[in-house]
This record gives sequence, structure tokens and C-alpha cells, in this order.
Amino acid sequence: MVRDDAQAGLPGKPRCWWLRPVPSDGADWPFSLPQVGAAQRALMDAGCVPGQRVGYGLLNTPAAAAVILAGLRLGLTGVLFHRRLTAPEIAAQLADSALDRIVADPAHPLAQLGAQSLPGRTAGAPAEPVVDQEPGDLADLGIAPAAQAVIRLPCEFPDGPLPPPPLNEFADPALVLPTSGTTGRPKLARLLGLALNAAARSACRHLELGPADGWLCPLPLDHIGGAATVLRLARSGCQVLLAERFDAAAVNRWIDSEPVTGISLVPTQLHRLVEVRDGAPWPARLRCLLIGGGPLDRALIDRCTALGLAPSQTYGLTEAGSQVTTLLPCDAANHPGSAGRPLPGMRLRIRVDERDAAEGEVGVIEIAGPALLRGYEERGVISFATGAWFVTGDLGSTDAEGFLTIHGRRDETIISGGENISPIEVEHLLASHPAIAEAAVVGVPDREWGRIVAAVLVPRGDPPDLDELTSWLRERLAGPKLPRRWRFALSLPRTATGKLKRGECITWFQAVPGNVPAAAADPAAGLAGTSAFTTTPLPVHGPS
Repeated sequence: MVRDDAQAGLPGKPRCWWLRPVPSDGADWPFSLPQVGAAQRALMDAGCVPGQRVGYGLLNTPAAAAVILAGLRLGLTGVLFHRRLTAPEIAAQLADSALDRIVADPAHPLAQLGAQSLPGRTAGAPAEPVVDQEPGDLADLGIAPAAQAVIRLPCEFPDGPLPPPPLNEFADPALVLPTSGTTGRPKLARLLGLALNAAARSACRHLELGPADGWLCPLPLDHIGGAATVLRLARSGCQVLLAERFDAAAVNRWIDSEPVTGISLVPTQLHRLVEVRDGAPWPARLRCLLIGGGPLDRALIDRCTALGLAPSQTYGLTEAGSQVTTLLPCDAANHPGSAGRPLPGMRLRIRVDERDAAEGEVGVIEIAGPALLRGYEERGVISFATGAWFVTGDLGSTDAEGFLTIHGRRDETIISGGENISPIEVEHLLASHPAIAEAAVVGVPDREWGRIVAAVLVPRGDPPDLDELTSWLRERLAGPKLPRRWRFALSLPRTATGKLKRGECITWFQAVPGNVPAAAADPAAGLAGTSAFTTTPLPVHGPS
């Protein structure tokens, strides 16, 4: 069933579709979508055979969800391309992917740029893709013949008989997904069908998902969060309300009017959702606010709880098929700020200097289990194989009951004058200030201290007075943790899944070094009507 707000007199608002699974004859995936058989037939008619590597340029439509499941059923390796990639980024991923074919929505940038880069084709200079287009609709039903490299994805597949798939006993279905790339060039993580199934099975058990549930998914299907929701549908029979894109007003309306029992969001989306709700309580049927992609600050947790349901923070990563730990709603009151305990089948340990960390001690998170990736790819070949334990690079600690708390990434820790500073701790404190909507904290080079703390602030209204803000922070933070440089911005740079791009924040400060008058700052990067860059007059403090 389609909920089309554009037809309901709300132009410009996103559409959504109920994906209602049906029983399947597959043991690995006991449920399917009615369109999956037709999608498999369309892929086969276009020349896709088991064992091929197919690039997916997917927007959030029922056809895209069907293609993900059909590709696994057919034995394809599907390589996902994010819709927000620039032309050079697409070209770089294409060079690393060794594709046989491409399946793409006509409005996805991969459809516009991908055909030029496949084997046997002459590559031209691609233009910057236009991504804010409507997804394909029934007018785009033409499926390209096998001789044409790019298969144009329709919005809906016509139903019809399903031919038997060609045999390839060596075909190993998989999804290849780019990692978030928040600290450098994204890597291509290869997740085998068995690992994807294990991840979906453990998530469904932990969240107690079943056919009676309705899960709202505004996350993009070309990221692990959205793709994993489709896979959980195929494991549990849970119905999914697939949103074309995130829009806070529309999502709030669907939560209140549709039979939604759970929703997947990133912290930025949750923040916007709560702002738009303006104090309206969550409906009683809503039992899970699953939040991944970054840590939640205490102020946002409290605001959600005041509406009747605390958020369920999850810690996950592409390399584990999405979730590793999740805080269940029943545990939220006693473990605020925690990311919960490991899902069934997942193992987790905290390591410090080649030993297991003590209770409450911060160390590097390592994980193990059947949901782990096979390894990272280069040109279609595994270049790094995962061992028994995967070193995530994230920092965390566990309490006596095994609940995990996230402390950021090891490579994001700011070392200033020998003092280790967690940017997340400072960000959470800044976000609790009534004049600040969002904050990003990074370390910028300093000749004397190695690095000093710098903060990018998104104000709620007028920018706060920095002298007053620093005095407020002094009462709550040790000297080395106080930000020394500041920048105001209309929004923070984030990936398509809402993860903060700290590297981009650092370049903002490098672009305007030292004490620069406000007139010399770049107003395009800052808050309109205010200084884009300023420095506090406070001296730099050494370690306490």
C-alpha cells in the first residue's frame, strides 16, 4: 500500500510504502516480498547470473528492497553505491569494484555515470550527478537487454512466472558496502549471505520482531542501516514502512497515524523528530526507537524519555551487518547512555595494551561472531581477511552486567599536552547548553601542545556569548578539555547516515588559522550574520 503525500495535497513531501512480507520456501530467509520473484526474473532476463558482481544504485522504493533480496536469492554479489557520492567518488568505487553489470534507479547518480566505466566502454569525463530527483516510476518499466550494461530499475516490477535460476555451485551471495568513511577513504566490506543472515537473525531475536510489528525505515537502503531493515523483514516477517527519505514532519505524522511499533534513526534525525513533535507524546503502540550511527547525548535521551519512550541506543558497524549491541527499552531507565549488551551470537571484549580491560576501564572494542564481514575488497578480491576477533578502532567500556558505553574512536581521541581528551564528552556537555543545538569537537594542531580542543557550534537561535559559554564550561570541565577555538555553522558536516565528518570540521579551522578578524572569515561556511570564526581570549591550559 502506498502513502503518497504528494497526492494528498502535500507537495514536496516524501512518499512511503508498506512492505508486507509473505512466507517463503527458503530456510535461510523464511519470509520474502511479493515482488522478489519478479525482480529475480527481471535480473535474469537482463543477463544477471549467479556469481556475477552487480553494482546497485538504489533509492528507497519497493523495487529496490526487492532487488536486495532477489540478488541474494540469485547468488549475486551486490555492491552498493551511496546516492550522495560525488562523481569522483563514484569513479573511485567503480575502479575498486570489478563489476559485471549495474542495476540502478534512473535518478541515482550511478545510472548516469556507471555505464561509462564498465569493461569495454570508453570512459568520459562525468558531470557532477544531480541526486535530488524523483525515483523511477511505472513509466520506467523498460528493463535493458543483456547486451546493455546498465539495468534501469523501475519503481514497481510486473508480476509473472519465475524461471529456474542457472546453476553455479560456486556462487556465494554477498553484499559489498562502503564503510562510513568518516576518518578517510571508505573501504569496501564484503558480507557473505551467511553473515547477513546471522546478523538479521540475532537482531530479530534481540528486538523480538515478528509479523505483528510495523517498522518505519527512513534510512537509505544503500547503507547498512536500511539494507539490514529489509533483511530483518525477510527473517521475521515484520512489516516495514519504507520512507522515500527522511522528513521530520512526515515521519512524525506516520508514527502517529500508521501502525508503527519501531523505527530506525540516527541521532540527528531523532533530534529533529523531537524538535518537531514539540512535546507531543509518543503513541502507546511505539515500543522501540532504535538509534545508531553515533552516540546520544543525555539531554536528547531525557527529552525522548519525557515523551514516553527512552531511545534504544545501538552500537553497530557495517563490518558486522549493522548491530553489535543494543539497549532494550526495558533496560534504558537503569542504564542511560549505554549502548546495551551484545546481541545473541555476538561476542565483545575491551582490550588495553594486549590485555582485557577491567570493569569500567576504557579500551578498544573488539568483536567476534558469525555476522562479521569476510574481509575488505580491492578490485573484487579480498585484500584483508578478518581474523577471529575484529578490532573496531572504537573506544568503549563495560560495566559489571556487560552493558557497553561508547567513548568515541581511538583515532579521534585528542592528545593535548599528554592529556587524553574524549571529544564525545565535550560534545555532550555543549549540547546540554540551552543555546546550542549541536556541537562537534575536534583536535587541531598546536605548536606548543600538539593539539588543542576546537568546537563547531550550531546555535538554537542567536549565537551564545563565547566568554559566558567558556565560564559555564569551566565549572564542568577540566582545564585541558576546554575548547580554545570556535566556529559557528548552520549545520554540521555529516555522512548520508548522519555520522559526523570530523575531518571536514578540522579543515574548517585549518582554513582560517590563528587569530583572524571576523571580517576575514569565510561567511559562506558559517552562520549568517555572525562571525564564522573566532578564538577565545583564554590562555591554553596544560594538563591538570
